[in-house]
Amino acid sequence: MKTRTVLGAWLLVAALASSAMAGEEPMCEPLQPCGDVNDSGTVTAQDALAVLRGSVGGNVDLMCSCGEFICIEGSILKTGQFTCYDPLDNVNPINTIACNGSGQDGQFLAGLEFSFIDNGDGTITDVNTNLMWEKLSDDGTIHDYQDFAYQWAGAYGKINSLNAMDQGAGFAGYNDWRLPNVREMASLVDFSTSSPSISVAFNNDNCAPGCMVENCSCTHSKPYWTSTTSSSSPNQAWTVNYATGGIASSSKTVYNYVRAVRGGR
Repeated sequence: MKTRTVLGAWLLVAALASSAMAGEEPMCEPLQPCGDVNDSGTVTAQDALAVLRGSVGGNVDLMCSCGEFICIEGSILKTGQFTCYDPLDNVNPINTIACNGSGQDGQFLAGLEFSFIDNGDGTITDVNTNLMWEKLSDDGTIHDYQDFAYQWAGAYGKINSLNAMDQGAGFAGYNDWRLPNVREMASLVDFSTSSPSISVAFNNDNCAPGCMVENCSCTHSKPYWTSTTSSSSPNQAWTVNYATGGIASSSKTVYNYVRAVRGGR
């Protein structure tokens, strides 16, 4: 998400302030009430000025599309890695060094912290992205993390099944589940660990044979399908491999794993 220029921010603020002072609603329903920064329930000129100040100071990231505004303080997540390694030791490259002054990821720890909420209904919400994820279980159901792998076309079959659950109400009460794109799927990778290289929220200690999706969370250390096709080879789609956190394209006829998602910013 690109931060708009100061000129763009002025135009945005002008539009917000104009609507606020005229008592008008924004042009479209807001994805998130960016203008309502003081949580008053309505957008006012004071809110618009606050958005401008944040924009000029570099603290607020703005996206506008037909009056839809999103405010977040940055949009890049931390990698999770806090260890630094000796770049000159080719014999024993696993030797660690102090991160201070190394220039490596572990020194700067840049980005937003992982933040997840287990909703208690078989889903997890990512606070940073507003994405809701399907949890995976080890109980032999459609959510089982290792019993069911799918070709790319079959991945959409699983999504359709989730949306058709409970007489069309859908899994966990939602029928807008979809296959995540490659950026969404990669947002779950925790580069501080491996096998699986994913946040502990998606692979906790309760993952054991027989555990159900409501009370455990599992991830296979294998590639997971995304909805993103390879532009150079349309017979392939991108996958995220949670053994290492790597991203690679895979033939759409290969069997990989599926985790559904819904929502988002």
